[in-house]
Amino acid sequence: MEDWHIPSLPGALPAAERVLVLAPHPDDEVFGCGGVLALYAARGVHVKVVVVSDGAAQVTAQERESHFAQRAAESRAALACLGVTDVEFWGLPDRSLGVTESLRERITRAIEQAQPEVVLAPSLWEVHPDHVVVGRTLIEVLSNMTGAGDSVHRVPTALLYEVGSAQRVNLLVDIGDVWDAKQRAMACFVSQQARQDYARHISALNVWRTYTLPSDVRQAEGLLCITASDVSSIASGNAPGAISQLLAWMRDSALVRAAAQQEQMQVQLAKEREQIQVQLAKEREALRNSLDEFHAAMAQRDASIHTLQSEQRHRDAVIAQLQSDMARIKQSLAWRMAAPLRWAGRWLNRRR
Repeated sequence: MEDWHIPSLPGALPAAERVLVLAPHPDDEVFGCGGVLALYAARGVHVKVVVVSDGAAQVTAQERESHFAQRAAESRAALACLGVTDVEFWGLPDRSLGVTESLRERITRAIEQAQPEVVLAPSLWEVHPDHVVVGRTLIEVLSNMTGAGDSVHRVPTALLYEVGSAQRVNLLVDIGDVWDAKQRAMACFVSQQARQDYARHISALNVWRTYTLPSDVRQAEGLLCITASDVSSIASGNAPGAISQLLAWMRDSALVRAAAQQEQMQVQLAKEREQIQVQLAKEREALRNSLDEFHAAMAQRDASIHTLQSEQRHRDAVIAQLQSDMARIKQSLAWRMAAPLRWAGRWLNRRR
């Protein structure tokens, strides 16, 4: 009964010569499935990573470009630790993704160009809306491929990985042999580690995923493996276990409708956030100009005060000089000898 819920032994990765990874943000490809990527790369499999958004929702509009560049550089360095060098950044606005026709078309083109046997994307049980959007869009793209009559042998297998929330899995992959490489890769995300110790959380998740596995398995990544045949069973509803739950969730449940509303709200919030950032930038500029004018006025006032103080010092010096001259005159012999004349003058003035 336990095996129906979760595997009790590590599973083998689907065979592939080419693997495509869809990451909502620069770091999800490492935190979510870095061990799997390292295992594929070690086997000589060509791994291509597509990072969908710029991961810059938490910064101002002025900082967005530089922040995106930093996160992209961190992602390249992290993937290099795993042996992966082929990475593409779409740079779509973070927290503004939706299951749209444009995103479906772009992911479809990415699959057609890469021709992968395996595509990895976030699970639909993720808490971040961008993660859910990318996972849902991939499943819709694969459903359209099978619905269009493509041979199931041409439709890639989907592996849904987990980052911020545990999912119902049907594949647990032992990543102990590449654990050191994944740790080095996670340490490359300096900007994100400064905000939250994601490496510690992911390490705990990968250790916890060994709960049902043999004791010699120290770290594992949990995946939901969905084959082309599984995807084609959406209409019949005959998929087993966790996949049947996924497909039921995707059909016409209230969660799907709520997710669609959430996506609309997310897009609207992204637009409003951008408008607020622009308005704040204008207000900061106006305040900066006001401060500049105030500082200029203060400088002018200080210059006037300095001029008045200089004039006052000059007047004080003149007065002090005159007082000194008067004191010397009063001490002179001529002043003393003229005293009777000054007395006589004052007497005459009173007589008049």
